[in-house]
Amino acid sequence: MGNPKFNIGDKVKVLDNSGRANIGYVSGMKRYSGDISEITSFRFYGNHRVCYRLKNIPCDWDESLLEAVKNENKIVITTDGTITRAALYDGHKLIKEAFSTCSKEDAFKFETGAKIAFERLTAKPAEPKPKKELKPLNTKIFVIDGYNEFKSGHIYEIKNGKILDNTGWKYPYEGSFYNMSDVHKYFNGSNDVKYNSVGDTLGGYSTMKQVKVMEVKEG
Repeated sequence: MGNPKFNIGDKVKVLDNSGRANIGYVSGMKRYSGDISEITSFRFYGNHRVCYRLKNIPCDWDESLLEAVKNENKIVITTDGTITRAALYDGHKLIKEAFSTCSKEDAFKFETGAKIAFERLTAKPAEPKPKKELKPLNTKIFVIDGYNEFKSGHIYEIKNGKILDNTGWKYPYEGSFYNMSDVHKYFNGSNDVKYNSVGDTLGGYSTMKQVKVMEVKEG
């Protein structure tokens, strides 16, 4: 069994080999002469003949009807006297583009605009900053203006993101506090659904009265 001439993913150009019916060429295939496509699959006929399927082009193509196409990457820089455009192409396909604009206060220089547009086109994308891992809040709060379970003038401990009261209950029932902003949201007096810094529901405390608290910083 023969070895395939092309691999899946290779770019190829369709050749005009009219009249070669012995390799499966029919008149309807002539319309694709000169087209460039990509190998999607192949199969063997007999012991030596290999036929290929192409992306967006029908029919089975004998390898003698195809020609390898090298990637033709190029950068084209154009300007209208104000805006300079740098464009990266793969053959005729636009891959990426970048621009530079000349300020009204400056005299236009093609070299300057081309340099800026080229640098923007070829610049590597900035790597995203790693997200800081949030840890459940551990602190104490002083209730300035309380309500129900949370009494004015009392200090409550927040341990592993939960408020501990004198009866052993933990608040919130759902979700955890990761910072004081989460605590203030929890006590904001609205009956709307409340969420913490990571998007979890802060459940278990809802009242029309706002409870005012402050963090107790020791030392």
